[in-house]
Amino acid sequence: AKSLGMAKQLRVPVLGLVENLAYVQVPERAEPYYLFGPLRGEQSAKDAQVPYWGALAIDPAFAEACDNCRIPPLNPPTVRAMARRLIEARSPVKA
Repeated sequence: AKSLGMAKQLRVPVLGLVENLAYVQVPERAEPYYLFGPLRGEQSAKDAQVPYWGALAIDPAFAEACDNCRIPPLNPPTVRAMARRLIEARSPVKA
C-alpha cells in the first residue's frame, strides 16, 4: 500500500501489485507460513484498482546466491505467471 501511494504521488503508472517477502515455505509444512500475518495485497490492489499479480516467498537460498553474485534464474510458476502478466500489460493493444 505504501508503494502504491508513492507511485500515485510521483505519477508513475502501476501495472500490477506483487507482495514481496510475503511468506516462507517450510519443507515440513504443506501450507505456507505467513510471517507478517494474512496477505493484504489483493485488497490493496482492489482498492487501488490495479491487477493483483500474486505473492513471492522469502527464499534464503536465493538471497544467499545474490549476496555471492550468483543470481540464479527465477523460474517458479508464480514468477512465470507474473512475468507473463507484465509482458501482457506492456504489450501494445492489437486492433
